[in-house]
Amino acid sequence: MGFILGIAGVVAGLAAVSSPFIAYGMYRDGNTTAALKAAAVFIASVLIILAVPKEKGGPHRYEDCTRYSSFADDC
Repeated sequence: MGFILGIAGVVAGLAAVSSPFIAYGMYRDGNTTAALKAAAVFIASVLIILAVPKEKGGPHRYEDCTRYSSFADDC
């Protein structure tokens, strides 16, 4: 499930980057309904990006190790 949400996050990121430019171009052309739809795509894509779970870092490498110096450790 995380893989699917990750792909959805990437696609939503691409839409979040491109849709404001598309909306602005449509607004300048006078097509306000299409500009509002592009703005709605931007808002929906930002919500998807916020909903995708972020990966948490795994355990640190040196949690169970004894470090003797910057080059020597006992794991």
